[in-house]
Amino acid sequence: MELLIESAAKLLIAAVLGGVIGLERELSRKPAGLRTNLLICMGSALLMILSIAIADEGASGDPGRIAAQVVTGIGFLGAGAIVQSRGSVYGLTTGATIFTVAAIGLAVGGGYYLPALLATAIVILSLFVLGRVEKRMLASARPVYEYLIETDDAPMALARLMEVLRAHGVEVEGVSVEKTGEGAKIWFGLSASPEANEQLLRALLTIPGRVRVELPREG
Repeated sequence: MELLIESAAKLLIAAVLGGVIGLERELSRKPAGLRTNLLICMGSALLMILSIAIADEGASGDPGRIAAQVVTGIGFLGAGAIVQSRGSVYGLTTGATIFTVAAIGLAVGGGYYLPALLATAIVILSLFVLGRVEKRMLASARPVYEYLIETDDAPMALARLMEVLRAHGVEVEGVSVEKTGEGAKIWFGLSASPEANEQLLRALLTIPGRVRVELPREG
Protein backbone atom coordinates (compact mmCIF):
# COMPACT_ATOMS: atom_id res chain seq x y z
CA MET A 1 0.00 0.00 0.00
CA GLU A 2 2.85 2.34 0.87
CA LEU A 3 4.50 1.62 -2.48
CA LEU A 4 1.24 2.35 -4.29
CA ILE A 5 0.82 5.73 -2.55
CA GLU A 6 4.45 6.67 -3.22
CA SER A 7 4.13 5.69 -6.90
CA ALA A 8 0.90 7.66 -7.28
CA ALA A 9 2.54 10.70 -5.69
CA LYS A 10 5.50 10.44 -8.09
CA LEU A 11 3.20 10.20 -11.10
CA LEU A 12 1.21 13.20 -9.91
CA ILE A 13 4.36 15.28 -9.34
CA ALA A 14 5.70 14.31 -12.78
CA ALA A 15 2.38 15.25 -14.39
CA VAL A 16 2.41 18.65 -12.68
CA LEU A 17 6.02 19.44 -13.62
CA GLY A 18 5.54 18.28 -17.20
CA GLY A 19 2.27 20.18 -17.39
CA VAL A 20 3.88 23.43 -16.22
CA ILE A 21 6.47 23.22 -18.98
CA GLY A 22 3.86 22.09 -21.49
CA LEU A 23 1.62 25.03 -20.62
CA GLU A 24 4.36 27.47 -21.61
CA ARG A 25 4.84 25.58 -24.87
CA GLU A 26 1.08 25.60 -25.47
CA LEU A 27 0.84 29.36 -24.90
CA SER A 28 3.75 29.83 -27.32
CA ARG A 29 1.81 27.75 -29.89
CA LYS A 30 4.51 25.11 -30.26
CA PRO A 31 3.86 21.58 -31.63
CA ALA A 32 4.62 19.81 -28.32
CA GLY A 33 2.22 21.48 -25.91
CA LEU A 34 0.53 20.78 -22.59
CA ARG A 35 -0.64 17.20 -23.11
CA THR A 36 2.51 16.08 -24.91
CA ASN A 37 4.93 17.28 -22.23
CA LEU A 38 2.67 16.07 -19.41
CA LEU A 39 2.50 12.56 -20.90
CA ILE A 40 6.24 12.45 -21.62
CA CYS A 41 7.14 13.42 -18.07
CA MET A 42 4.63 11.08 -16.44
CA GLY A 43 5.49 8.20 -18.77
CA SER A 44 9.20 8.56 -18.04
CA ALA A 45 8.47 8.61 -14.31
CA LEU A 46 6.34 5.47 -14.60
CA LEU A 47 9.07 3.58 -16.44
CA MET A 48 11.59 4.60 -13.80
CA ILE A 49 9.21 3.45 -11.04
CA LEU A 50 8.79 0.07 -12.77
CA SER A 51 12.54 -0.25 -13.23
CA ILE A 52 13.21 0.29 -9.53
CA ALA A 53 10.32 -1.99 -8.47
CA ILE A 54 11.53 -4.85 -10.66
CA ALA A 55 15.04 -4.53 -9.22
CA ASP A 56 13.69 -4.48 -5.64
CA GLU A 57 11.82 -7.73 -6.25
CA GLY A 58 15.12 -9.46 -6.83
CA ALA A 59 14.91 -9.82 -10.57
CA SER A 60 18.27 -9.97 -12.30
CA GLY A 61 19.31 -6.96 -14.31
CA ASP A 62 20.32 -3.37 -13.97
CA PRO A 63 17.47 -1.05 -12.87
CA GLY A 64 19.02 1.68 -14.98
CA ARG A 65 18.53 -0.17 -18.25
CA ILE A 66 14.90 0.92 -18.66
CA ALA A 67 15.90 4.52 -18.03
CA ALA A 68 18.59 4.22 -20.68
CA GLN A 69 15.99 3.02 -23.18
CA VAL A 70 13.81 6.02 -22.33
CA VAL A 71 16.69 8.32 -23.28
CA THR A 72 17.06 6.49 -26.59
CA GLY A 73 13.35 6.47 -27.35
CA ILE A 74 12.79 10.10 -26.46
CA GLY A 75 15.59 11.02 -28.85
CA PHE A 76 13.47 9.78 -31.76
CA LEU A 77 10.47 11.72 -30.50
CA GLY A 78 12.52 14.89 -30.18
CA ALA A 79 13.99 14.41 -33.64
CA GLY A 80 10.47 14.23 -35.05
CA ALA A 81 9.82 17.76 -33.81
CA ILE A 82 12.78 19.16 -35.74
CA VAL A 83 12.05 20.32 -39.28
CA GLN A 84 14.54 21.28 -41.99
CA SER A 85 13.14 23.62 -44.62
CA ARG A 86 14.72 25.91 -47.22
CA GLY A 87 18.17 25.61 -45.70
CA SER A 88 16.93 26.50 -42.18
CA VAL A 89 16.23 24.30 -39.16
CA TYR A 90 13.15 24.74 -36.96
CA GLY A 91 12.05 23.02 -33.75
CA LEU A 92 15.42 22.58 -32.03
CA THR A 93 14.10 24.19 -28.85
CA THR A 94 11.04 21.92 -28.91
CA GLY A 95 13.25 18.85 -29.34
CA ALA A 96 15.52 19.92 -26.48
CA THR A 97 12.48 20.58 -24.27
CA ILE A 98 11.09 17.10 -24.93
CA PHE A 99 14.44 15.55 -23.98
CA THR A 100 14.67 17.61 -20.76
CA VAL A 101 11.06 16.86 -19.76
CA ALA A 102 11.80 13.13 -20.06
CA ALA A 103 14.87 13.58 -17.84
CA ILE A 104 12.72 15.39 -15.26
CA GLY A 105 10.27 12.50 -15.30
CA LEU A 106 13.07 10.01 -14.72
CA ALA A 107 14.34 12.10 -11.81
CA VAL A 108 10.89 12.16 -10.20
CA GLY A 109 10.49 8.42 -10.74
CA GLY A 110 13.82 7.85 -9.03
CA GLY A 111 12.81 9.98 -6.05
CA TYR A 112 15.06 12.94 -6.84
CA TYR A 113 12.43 15.60 -6.33
CA LEU A 114 14.66 18.59 -5.66
CA PRO A 115 16.75 18.20 -8.86
CA ALA A 116 13.50 17.72 -10.80
CA LEU A 117 12.00 20.91 -9.35
CA LEU A 118 15.19 22.85 -9.99
CA ALA A 119 15.39 21.59 -13.58
CA THR A 120 11.75 22.57 -14.15
CA ALA A 121 12.41 26.07 -12.84
CA ILE A 122 15.45 26.43 -15.12
CA VAL A 123 13.46 25.24 -18.15
CA ILE A 124 10.66 27.75 -17.45
CA LEU A 125 13.25 30.49 -16.99
CA SER A 126 14.94 29.57 -20.26
CA LEU A 127 11.74 29.34 -22.29
CA PHE A 128 9.72 32.19 -20.81
CA VAL A 129 12.23 34.81 -19.68
CA LEU A 130 15.24 34.19 -21.92
CA GLY A 131 12.95 33.60 -24.89
CA ARG A 132 11.51 37.09 -24.57
CA VAL A 133 14.95 38.62 -24.03
CA GLU A 134 16.13 36.88 -27.19
CA LYS A 135 13.18 38.24 -29.17
CA ARG A 136 13.92 41.77 -28.03
CA MET A 137 17.57 41.43 -28.98
CA LEU A 138 16.66 40.07 -32.40
CA ALA A 139 14.10 42.82 -32.89
CA SER A 140 16.84 45.44 -32.48
CA ALA A 141 19.13 43.61 -34.91
CA ARG A 142 18.78 43.40 -38.66
CA PRO A 143 16.05 40.90 -39.59
CA VAL A 144 16.72 37.84 -41.72
CA TYR A 145 14.60 37.73 -44.86
CA GLU A 146 13.78 34.62 -46.85
CA TYR A 147 13.49 34.88 -50.61
CA LEU A 148 11.84 32.57 -53.10
CA ILE A 149 12.41 32.92 -56.85
CA GLU A 150 10.27 30.80 -59.17
CA THR A 151 11.72 30.77 -62.65
CA ASP A 152 11.60 28.84 -65.91
CA ASP A 153 15.31 29.40 -66.55
CA ALA A 154 17.25 28.39 -63.42
CA PRO A 155 20.81 28.82 -64.81
CA MET A 156 20.13 32.35 -66.02
CA ALA A 157 18.26 33.24 -62.82
CA LEU A 158 21.14 32.00 -60.65
CA ALA A 159 23.69 33.91 -62.70
CA ARG A 160 21.63 37.08 -62.48
CA LEU A 161 21.10 36.51 -58.75
CA MET A 162 24.86 36.32 -58.14
CA GLU A 163 25.35 39.55 -60.08
CA VAL A 164 22.72 41.38 -58.01
CA LEU A 165 24.14 40.12 -54.72
CA ARG A 166 27.68 41.12 -55.66
CA ALA A 167 26.51 44.55 -56.76
CA HIS A 168 24.82 45.12 -53.39
CA GLY A 169 27.66 43.55 -51.39
CA VAL A 170 25.51 41.10 -49.45
CA GLU A 171 26.04 37.45 -48.55
CA VAL A 172 23.24 34.92 -48.58
CA GLU A 173 22.59 32.33 -45.86
CA GLY A 174 22.09 29.03 -47.65
CA VAL A 175 20.90 28.72 -51.24
CA SER A 176 18.74 25.75 -52.22
CA VAL A 177 17.37 24.93 -55.64
CA GLU A 178 14.37 22.66 -56.22
CA LYS A 179 13.52 21.55 -59.73
CA THR A 180 9.88 21.74 -60.75
CA GLY A 181 8.04 20.50 -63.79
CA GLU A 182 8.46 23.73 -65.74
CA GLY A 183 11.52 25.25 -64.10
CA ALA A 184 12.94 25.62 -60.60
CA LYS A 185 12.44 27.25 -57.21
CA ILE A 186 15.39 29.06 -55.64
CA TRP A 187 15.39 29.72 -51.89
CA PHE A 188 17.92 31.79 -49.98
CA GLY A 189 18.07 34.00 -46.90
CA LEU A 190 20.00 37.11 -45.99
CA SER A 191 20.27 39.59 -43.13
CA ALA A 192 19.64 43.18 -44.14
CA SER A 193 18.01 46.36 -42.93
CA PRO A 194 14.50 47.10 -44.26
CA GLU A 195 15.91 49.84 -46.49
CA ALA A 196 18.62 47.58 -47.96
CA ASN A 197 16.08 44.82 -48.42
CA GLU A 198 13.79 47.15 -50.36
CA GLN A 199 16.63 48.16 -52.71
CA LEU A 200 17.68 44.54 -53.19
CA LEU A 201 14.12 43.47 -53.89
CA ARG A 202 13.80 46.06 -56.66
CA ALA A 203 16.95 44.66 -58.26
CA LEU A 204 15.76 41.07 -57.89
CA LEU A 205 12.54 41.92 -59.70
CA THR A 206 14.63 42.24 -62.87
CA ILE A 207 15.24 38.47 -62.74
CA PRO A 208 12.82 36.57 -65.00
CA GLY A 209 10.24 34.81 -62.87
CA ARG A 210 8.29 35.48 -59.70
CA VAL A 211 10.02 36.80 -56.56
CA ARG A 212 8.63 36.51 -53.02
CA VAL A 213 10.18 37.69 -49.75
CA GLU A 214 9.08 37.00 -46.18
CA LEU A 215 10.35 36.97 -42.61
CA PRO A 216 11.33 33.45 -41.44
CA ARG A 217 9.36 31.42 -38.96
CA GLU A 218 10.45 31.22 -35.33
CA GLY A 219 12.61 28.25 -34.43
